[in-house]
Parts: sequence; C-alpha cells; structure tokens
Amino acid sequence: MAVVFEYLGDFYLLNNNPLIRILLIGNNVSRVNLIVEMLNDQDKFKLIIAKTLAESLNYFAENEFDIIIFDLQLPHEDGLESFSILYEKYPDKPIITLTTDFDEHIGQQTVEHGAEDYLVHGEFNDKILIRTIKNTITRSSPRFKSKYYNVKLLKEYEQGLSEIIEFLPDATFVIDGFSRVIAWNRAIEEMSGVKADEMLGKGNYAYAVPFFNKRKPVLIDLVLNYDKEVEKDYDFIRRDGNALLAEVNVYLMGDYHILGIKAVPLYDNNYNITGAIESIRDITEAKKAQEKITKALEEKNILLKEIHHRVKNNLQIISSLLSLQEVYVQENAKALSVLKESRNRVLSMATIHEMLYQSEDISGINFSNYIERLTTTLFHSYHNTNIPKINVDQIYLNIDTSIPLGLIISELVSNSLKYAFPDDKTGDISVYLHSHDEEYELVISDDGIGFPENLDFRNVESTLGLKLINSLVNQLDGSIELDSSHGTKYTIRFKELKYLERI
Repeated sequence: MAVVFEYLGDFYLLNNNPLIRILLIGNNVSRVNLIVEMLNDQDKFKLIIAKTLAESLNYFAENEFDIIIFDLQLPHEDGLESFSILYEKYPDKPIITLTTDFDEHIGQQTVEHGAEDYLVHGEFNDKILIRTIKNTITRSSPRFKSKYYNVKLLKEYEQGLSEIIEFLPDATFVIDGFSRVIAWNRAIEEMSGVKADEMLGKGNYAYAVPFFNKRKPVLIDLVLNYDKEVEKDYDFIRRDGNALLAEVNVYLMGDYHILGIKAVPLYDNNYNITGAIESIRDITEAKKAQEKITKALEEKNILLKEIHHRVKNNLQIISSLLSLQEVYVQENAKALSVLKESRNRVLSMATIHEMLYQSEDISGINFSNYIERLTTTLFHSYHNTNIPKINVDQIYLNIDTSIPLGLIISELVSNSLKYAFPDDKTGDISVYLHSHDEEYELVISDDGIGFPENLDFRNVESTLGLKLINSLVNQLDGSIELDSSHGTKYTIRFKELKYLERI
C-alpha cells in the first residue's frame, strides 16, 4: 500500500495559499528520504509516496494530486516504458522525472515524450527542486499551455529563431517557457566547447554546466522567475528596461575568463513571454585594458598629489622665511606690512596645493572649505578675533581658476583687515560666492570707513595689492566693480577657466 506523509494539516489550503500535492513514485530509500527532507520544512507541499508503478496506477484517483515526480530507476522496470504507461494513465498531470547522470539521456527522452522536466540525482538541491515543481505547476496551467499548444508552429518558430541567432558574433542561446534549450549558436559552441546537438532540448539547467560546472539557475532564468539567491554568483546584476545585465568570473576551457552577459525575454506575436535569450561576451581583454588605464590614472594622480605636496612644502618654506625676516624689520612698519602681505599671498597658494594633495579628486578645489580656511588664517595673521561672515555655495573650481581667485580673496580680505577699521574700531567683513549657471559672483565687503573717494582703484600705481587684484581679474577674464556707498564692497564676476594644455 502507498505511504502518505501529511506534514501540513489542511489538504487543500494552508495560510490562504494553495497546497501543492505531490505524488512521488520511487523505491530507493535514500533518494526518497532526500526529497522528503528537502520538502519537509516547506509549507506549500503535501507528499504522497508510492513505492512501485503499480501502486501509483491503482491506489490513487487523479484528483488526489497535482503533480508527479517519477524516479526512472525503479527496480525491474524499463524507465522510458514505465514513464509512457504513467503518462497514458495521467495525461493531464505534469510529470517531473528523476534520473542519474549515467542515464540522463532517458530523462531527456521523457521530456520529448511528454514530461515537463527532469532532474538528475546529485545535481539538485532543495531550492532547485522547489523551483522546478512550482515552475512545472505554472507551465501546466491551461492559460500557460495555450501559448504552446500548437507544437508544429512552435517547432517552426524555434527553427527560425535558431537560424537568426546562428551567426551572431556573441555567444547566444535561447530557452523556451519550459527552460529547455531551443537554440545554441556557433559562437557559444566555440566558447563552451559544447556542440548544439549535445545541448538542444535539454532542460534542468543543463546550459549552466559548461560555465559553472553544475546545474543551477543562471541569469537567463531570472528573466522568467527572479531569485535573489542567484545574484550571489555574479559580480553584479542590474536591470536596464526589460533586460538584465551582469558580469561573472568563470573557469572556461582551461582558463579564467570575465564574461559580460545580457538576458532578455522572448516574446511571441501577442507580446506574451515565451522564453528568454542570453548573449555572452568574453570581456577579459577589455577588462585587463581597463585595469591598466585605471592603474595608470591612479599612478598619475599619486604623482600629481606628490607634486602638489612638494609645491605646498616649498611655499611654506618661503612663508617661513618671510616670517623670519619680519623679526629684523619690527621697527619699520612699512617693510613689516610688505612682508606680511607677501607671506599671506604665499599661504593662499600653499593652501590650494595642500587641499589638492589631501583631496580624493584632484581635478577641483572645494572652494567653500578653502575660503573658510583662508579667511581664518588671514584673521589670525592680523590678530583679529572677529568671525567673518561667509556665505558660499558648494562650488568646486579647477586649479587654473583657484590660484588667481584665492589671491584676489587674500588681497581684498587683507585690505579690509588693515584699512576698514582704524583706531581699534570693529565691524563686519563678509565673503559671498555664488554660482549663476556657468558664471560665478564673488562679493567681498566690509562696513568700515570705505574706499577713498579721490582714488580710482583701477589705476592705482602706488599700491601693489590693487594692481595685483586688477591683473588677477583680467587673468580670470572677469569683471570687478566697487561700491563705496556703505563701507567697501567689491563684486567680481567670472567664469571657470578652461584647462589649457601645457607643452
């Protein structure tokens, strides 16, 4: 008598989910127990076991189970003949056959004679078993079967598809809605070493073996049924519309290769998904070339950082020398002022090179951070304990723009610190930098005594600082305006300088 395992309580429904009732026909104790263990912890299966083909034919009505798993290695039975008898008895029930790697061809033959799929002992785990059962149930539904009912038309369709992909340059294969290979082109024959006649018609993830050395779901299977577990086998998987793109490292034909893979759904004339297509490209050499370029760029960045580091160190040495000279001119206020201004100019440039050395991206300076550091240094240099008002957008500027702009800020803030508040008066110094499309606006102002009315700031021959400011604005191809109506306010407009190739 057949044995019934009822682990799951309600026969037809559990937790509002339909219960899949499985008739397992098998006599090998270890194989039967393995399948029982694989399904034991699941909440969607009821397992009925028949030890012989006769039991399965005589003791069960067709409405007692939903799917059959049939072990072809029953003792004293011819596997294919027994399957034919079973199929004739239950023509409307989906059947999955079990075979060994030695007799895998019999499993393939059962699929050709009506089985939905076959599994090879020792080459599937609980996830593959459960996925195969669920997919088989789905494919056996009347709605799904209607897409594939006309076998003649389907064969003609598959033949036409094979002819289309045969001469594609990329390794390409196609599976149908039953996860069976229906096309395997010349390029994938060369890549995998497996001929088309050895692969066509095979299911049970046979197409994964040449690449992963075992049967397992691969990218093409995710088009039909997505499974996050499969993601672990790939370097990455991303979706681009209805396509899945991935990269993977595999050992293929005696060597390691990096493969770029794309999988897309296969549609019929009514836009129903009838399978999937996967194309594979060996991108090993391209990856190696990309790695060489990346390494060269990294080495270049390291070299440039080292250059910025050395320039910064040299500028700091110059600043230190100027600071030492100040000791010898303490009684000469004019000379002391000149040395201090020169030292601040050097520090404004040194700060830029220091930030480039410390930055991950040496193509630009974070100018909001730079302005805060520079103004803090200048206030400290003039022993001013006030806090500057800074309002700066998050702006990154290249070094060609940053050096002259930093010197301009240094000069104008220094002028405000020196001249805006005589006789120990106090006030505010503000720095604003904002972007307007491709143009930038720098505003440096104070609410001090203002700029002398009798002086033209554009034509001051005696003041190095103002001559330097006008020269630097011209270097930026910018404009400068002065408003002395309330204190002193400089407005400078400019665009980021384009990099000029050095010879």
